[in-house]
Amino acid sequence: MIFKLSPIGRAKLEAIDIMPAIRSFSRTIRRLLRPALAVLGLVFILISIPISILTPLLPVGLPFMIAGVVLLGRNSVWGRQAMEALLKRFPHIERPAPRWLMKAVFGREKNGH
Repeated sequence: MIFKLSPIGRAKLEAIDIMPAIRSFSRTIRRLLRPALAVLGLVFILISIPISILTPLLPVGLPFMIAGVVLLGRNSVWGRQAMEALLKRFPHIERPAPRWLMKAVFGREKNGH
């Protein structure tokens, strides 16, 4: 069924701008999602510790740790600052980290490369 709008109805329809509402909704979702992802990253880090202790021969906890570090570093200012401070204090920790991980967490290449 095709609806025909009068010129006044068409002008009213064109006057409705939905983009500000979409932008507002998108900002709200991002404001809620970033802290949730940071908390999820912290949970992954905390879960990886007992998993690593329970499975010493298999590195089962390592993927959880990597995912947690990436989520926390990308979605939390304090998490990123804490990790940067840790790397500044113990620079040898950065050596075995792959380049893609440093790029994913900090948005930069490894120091010295």
